[in-house]
Amino acid sequence: MQIVAIKEKQLVGLSARTKNADEQDKTSAKIPALWKKFYGDIYRGQSEDNAYGIYSDYESDHSGIYKVSAAVEQGREKTGENGLEELVIQEGRYMVFSTDELESPSVWGLWELAWKYFSSADSEYQRAYTTDFELFYPDKRTELYIAIE
Repeated sequence: MQIVAIKEKQLVGLSARTKNADEQDKTSAKIPALWKKFYGDIYRGQSEDNAYGIYSDYESDHSGIYKVSAAVEQGREKTGENGLEELVIQEGRYMVFSTDELESPSVWGLWELAWKYFSSADSEYQRAYTTDFELFYPDKRTELYIAIE
């Protein structure tokens, strides 16, 4: 884990509102359908582009409603096409979790590391619940950025 400063980044993508409890049930989960549409209509295997999973507009904390987005950097894709909207990764300090830290690399494993860290009473940093994001590199590496106070 490392702490980095991120400048604001403009992206375009698809979004949905959900909460973690809804994502535990296939009948109410929205994230799988969001990514399916993103990979089918937007990303289409553009292997040279990074993809982003963005979590923002938190109602409260990890138990509340939030906005989840699947996105790419602005460029070829334009807002309005295929339901795309402008998205922003907010400027700030982020704790970075990398698949390099895992025996079995997965985005789920990164979230488990983050939840374990931030649920510990002796954590040096606290989540800000502003904008968190997953960064998926073309070489299959993944990083999870959690905004900190």
